[in-house]
Amino acid sequence: MKHLEERIALAPWIETIPEGWSYSRLDSVADVMFSNVDKHTFEDEVAVRLCNYVDVYKNDIITGSLDFMEASAEQREIDKFQIRIGDVLATKDSEEADDIAIPALVIEDLPGVICGYHLALIRPRSKRITGDFIAWLHRSKQFRAQYEAKAVGVTRFGLAQYAFRSALIPIPPIEEQIRINKYLNKTCAAIDSVASAVKSKDDDMVQSNGLLNQQMRTLRAYRNSLIYECVTGKLRITEHDLKELTNV
Repeated sequence: MKHLEERIALAPWIETIPEGWSYSRLDSVADVMFSNVDKHTFEDEVAVRLCNYVDVYKNDIITGSLDFMEASAEQREIDKFQIRIGDVLATKDSEEADDIAIPALVIEDLPGVICGYHLALIRPRSKRITGDFIAWLHRSKQFRAQYEAKAVGVTRFGLAQYAFRSALIPIPPIEEQIRINKYLNKTCAAIDSVASAVKSKDDDMVQSNGLLNQQMRTLRAYRNSLIYECVTGKLRITEHDLKELTNV
């Protein structure tokens, strides 16, 4: 009973997931690895490009368009940390406990691009889960609250591998995951487009009464709420919902 209470405290959505959904630890459906590949370059190692902390923190997706840092690595490191399409990279430390486990989804195969230091590499190994869905989960601040609770530090907070591996995740049927992924891809892209338009307004005119800050907070809150409701089943996504988006 105590164990269940602890789970519910960290992941309250457990009590309300829809019929047909399940939940499990992250490591039951995905491998979690912490990279130890640093930014140095040595002549006796293989030249690589590093996907670093900032690349992940500032981007929702990882593509070949990013300006990856040049470095070197041992072949065993390359074999282990070469990123693949469908991988999710997440920050494993931060100056603030509530700004940790920020994800980015790898959407292209990028030969020679290695997961760098200070990052967790999450790689789905089960057909029950998609990398896209894992990434959307980690974009939800409410979902990441369980990481915040396990972060350790004073001036900088960090997570152990166990914090990632033991994280509880909802698992919808795979067909529903795919619908959720498509729905959030489109709706959040539209929200981000509006946010960019708001941000590009005349700062002097808008900030004089705090309107810009208010609008940005509202958009961020709506985006986060939408993601959380979708990935925990509070908002069910149907084929009709996807068709409606296409018609907009």
